[in-house]
Amino acid sequence: MAYESLEVDTSLTVDQIAKVFRRAIKTADPDAGFGPIEIAEGQPDVYGAYASGKNLVIRWCIQIFVREDDDSRRVQLIILGSSMLGAAWKGTRNSYSASMGRSRAEFVVEALREVERQLS
Repeated sequence: MAYESLEVDTSLTVDQIAKVFRRAIKTADPDAGFGPIEIAEGQPDVYGAYASGKNLVIRWCIQIFVREDDDSRRVQLIILGSSMLGAAWKGTRNSYSASMGRSRAEFVVEALREVERQLS
């Protein structure tokens, strides 16, 4: 499975980031599912979660990791996607759309930036 990532630095708290993440994803896809925000094993300053969704044919999934750095947080969104060959080989039922995941991730980044602008 192929993946790509987007990163953004923010002064928002982990709780604020989690709320923006959920709200942005639910705005883009009301039927999306979420994994809980959890502390990454062995890394007490890293939090991780995921969101995923599907329609009749296409599935998407993004992961979010938040690293605490003193007075700021680095947010990394991992976009999971199947290669064209993988989708052809396994069929669309077992593949993820990178383009749909990318659009969700970009929406989250814009939402984080907007909330940060509103709070400053």
